[in-house]
Order: sequence, then structure tokens, then C-alpha cells
Amino acid sequence: MKDYFLKQIDEIKSSPKILLKKWYFWIIAISVVYGLITDIFAPEDSTITQKSDIPKKNIVKEEKIETEEERIAREEKEQKELEEKNEKERKENIENTAWSLYATTEQVIKNRLKVPQTAKFSNQQAIFDEEQQIYRVKGDVAAENSFGGTVNSTFYAEYDNKLNIIYLVFDNEILVNTKQ
Repeated sequence: MKDYFLKQIDEIKSSPKILLKKWYFWIIAISVVYGLITDIFAPEDSTITQKSDIPKKNIVKEEKIETEEERIAREEKEQKELEEKNEKERKENIENTAWSLYATTEQVIKNRLKVPQTAKFSNQQAIFDEEQQIYRVKGDVAAENSFGGTVNSTFYAEYDNKLNIIYLVFDNEILVNTKQ
């Protein structure tokens, strides 16, 4: 782009008459002439109208009067939309909490392993049981033992509504059991 403009400038310097053939020259020339003409023929006493000088017109907005049935239908629709929005937010919150608890459970399991950096988790599940109001987390983990061999294990955990762990089983060993 820079080369193009430099080439244009060199052409104009070598032959000033070539400028008359450029489209942008004529746009600029017409704009200057128009500005001069409008300035010369403008009345002497004309001033720019201030916003406050413009007469205010009364604008009448037609309002539709809502019937009782329409109002009830509108309010029911708004209530339904609000309930749907709240339910969606609640489900997202539950899902995010469940997966956060899954990450917490993974960390607890890693702390129980001999070589935690080799842990590979799979078959992950994190759900909320609405009937019992508990979060359930389960999955599998493959990790090296102290002899260098890979050991596959399973884990299962339950959390209450306050996100306290109430039950944890790792490799068929109950680590936490505070269920009543």
C-alpha cells in the first residue's frame, strides 16, 4: 500500500498535469468550490439554531389499555419465564457444584496414592440426587503402585447439601462413613 502511494506521488511530481486525471483531485476541488459558494451566498443574519430555539411539538403516544385477561396472561407468562430462568440457573449451579466436588474427590484420591502424578481418571460421574439431596461422585483411577506396576481402582463419594463429605469408598475400602 505504501509503495502504491509513493508511486502516485512520484507520477504527480514528474508530471503535474496528471493530477487533473485523478478522481480524488476533482472530489476535493468540487468540495472547496461548494464551500466557497455556500459561504458567499449565505445570509448575514443567519445563525445556527440552538436546540432550545426549536419549537417543541406535543407528541401523543397512543397507549393501548390492557384488559384484565391480557394482564393476567402477561403476568403468568412473565412468572413462567422467571421460573424457567431460575430453574436453569439452579441446574447449572448444581452441575458446577457436582463437578467441583468431583475435582475435590480426585484430589483426595490422589493423596491416597503411592505415585499420584501417574493417576489417570476415567468413567467420571458427578450427579445430584434431588430426592435425597446429596451429591454422588464416582469414577475409576489407574495409577502406578510403589513397585512401578499400574493398579486400577474405583472410588465413590457422597456429599450433603452443605458440601460435607458423608461417605467415601476407595478401592473397596471405606474411608469416610458419617451416614445416619
